[in-house]
Amino acid sequence: MAQNAQVDAGKVNAGRVESAARVMVSNPLTVIALFVFLVETVATVTLVQVVKEPVAWPLAIFVVSFPVLIAVFFFVTLWWKHNTLYSPKEFRTDEAFLTARRRIERVEAQLAAEHLDVERADTDEIESMVQKLLDVEDVRSAVKLARGFLKHGEYENALKYLDYIRQNIAEDDKSRYNVLANMAYAQNQLGEHAKALGNIREVARLLAPRNLRVWHRMAELYAHYKLGEGGDAEATAKAEALLRELRGVRGFDYERSVYSRFDAAFGEFLNAA
Repeated sequence: MAQNAQVDAGKVNAGRVESAARVMVSNPLTVIALFVFLVETVATVTLVQVVKEPVAWPLAIFVVSFPVLIAVFFFVTLWWKHNTLYSPKEFRTDEAFLTARRRIERVEAQLAAEHLDVERADTDEIESMVQKLLDVEDVRSAVKLARGFLKHGEYENALKYLDYIRQNIAEDDKSRYNVLANMAYAQNQLGEHAKALGNIREVARLLAPRNLRVWHRMAELYAHYKLGEGGDAEATAKAEALLRELRGVRGFDYERSVYSRFDAAFGEFLNAA
């Protein structure tokens, strides 16, 4: 019995060793290391045999330079395509492997977007970057990229890319309200106040009124105010009522200073008693 138990234990251990060996060999880094070791071993043994031959110098240079070249290519790969250095078998499940790849792709897309200068980049480059961010399901970073146009006063371009994002995300995407809120801001700047109100109402529906922030309400207030300037008495009344509601709300003073800088008349309205 004891002998049979020892045999069974030996088989188990052998199976574990075999499995570990298979995993090691399937790892790209291990394959590269084995390849370098094999080449260097063969080249070094050959160099010893032909040390007095004319071919010795080129072979010696190869023996020294080959590991250096491999190291250079390794660090280049590590910097640009480090996700290729891992194999699926290093993860417990296929889902874990795919999740890790998605996270790596998302980080890479975020870094590329942060280094993209929207003022200098051409349309195709920006559209490609926005789509890349959407492909990795990073809607917030895509919106942040479009907001770069808002900061530079390029409201038409901002609205163009924000609308593209809106059309290419799911209706129940958790960042949809953020897309619509920024669209409303751009539309207010372009004089499309009725459309801005429509988007703010959709934001309110998605977030529920209690979750609306002061900057959402300020966009709504500004749209009502501008429509009132055009002769809409009801819009003026709504603007005045909303102003009374927002006075004293945390963040109102900051938003008032922001809006006052680009619309002096609206600033006077906000400061009115």
